[in-house]
Amino acid sequence: MFNLKSKTFWKYALIILLFPVVVNFLLFQAKLPWVFGTSDNWLSFWGNYTGGLVSAFVAYVVAYSQIEKQQILADSQIKKQQQIELHNRIIAQLPSLMRIKIELSNYSMELRKVKQEREGYIAVQSRFHEEKMEDPEYKANLGNYIIELFDKNNYSLLEKIENDDLHLELIKCFNFYDDFSKALAFDLSPLGEKMDVADEELKLSLTTTSSVDMNKVLQSSVARIENADYVSKKQSVWNKLFEESQISSFEEVLKEVDMEIAKIKREKKTPRY
Repeated sequence: MFNLKSKTFWKYALIILLFPVVVNFLLFQAKLPWVFGTSDNWLSFWGNYTGGLVSAFVAYVVAYSQIEKQQILADSQIKKQQQIELHNRIIAQLPSLMRIKIELSNYSMELRKVKQEREGYIAVQSRFHEEKMEDPEYKANLGNYIIELFDKNNYSLLEKIENDDLHLELIKCFNFYDDFSKALAFDLSPLGEKMDVADEELKLSLTTTSSVDMNKVLQSSVARIENADYVSKKQSVWNKLFEESQISSFEEVLKEVDMEIAKIKREKKTPRY
């Protein structure tokens, strides 16, 4: 409460100690002409006056001490409550993290499975169709694969994750797998047939009438744009899988999830109550 190294503290302490000496000198020793009353009168006055000051000072010290103790106790209780709340939030992550681990493991296996299927298709095509000019990797990229689609409900599992870095990495993994699974599961065959039909109808329209049927032109253009869009998506997700080493990224994030689960289990064994 008092800082003994403070110059201000020692200044006021010196004033308090010298005050009686100064009063004694001015009132009793110097016998100043404007001082009324006897020495006993002034001695009684200053006794009461200083006694009141001392009482007020003691009351202040006691009150200040009590307030300081109450503040320390309140701060301690607030800190303890915050620790309990943080502890409870950390423990509450465990079910979500266990579910995330399962989903992430499944998605990682799905990525490895379709990668192997693609490599097998390329190997077969390269062996039996060496004379053809078609690029087997390009054809493999455009194929549709049986793959588990991403469950949008898994995003809700991230709401309780306290580790911001892990939260961000999980979002990246989920976003990639969502795009990847939808692109690979999409079958381009119906779009190709739709495009061929639109082209045939446009050709027929041009040969049977002297004017251009704009509806046929529009249908053909829409079919081509839609087909090109899905071709681009399939190529893009395959490129991203290899260029950004997504399978390795999934495995690294899985390790981080395992470490976070182990950390929470240790925290669970040390309650903050």
